Amino acid sequence: MSYTIELPLTEGQLTQYTLCEAQSLPASSVPFSSRVAFAAAHVVADPNVDHTDRSKPVQLDWDATLAYRRHLLALLWPRQWIRHSAGWAWIGLPAKH
Repeated sequence: MSYTIELPLTEGQLTQYTLCEAQSLPASSVPFSSRVAFAAAHVVADPNVDHTDRSKPVQLDWDATLAYRRHLLALLWPRQWIRHSAGWAWIGLPAKH
């Protein structure tokens, strides 16, 4: 089964892209040593801005970023609430509600 998704173009239009079937890759016998990947799941780049010039900072879509942060918070809420409550208790302040 294949899925078709819509991807934004720099002109603000959408284009359809059909994903291929998942393929399994052979496991490496040597651990990776030349690449390090970093990700910031809590920020969303503005899809309507040309990001090809690497010398300029990435423009963020703040509405999408805040919506995604709320989504992540909903997923992590129980654990985060415990951590924040414990942090407030540690410094002697009441937990925020």
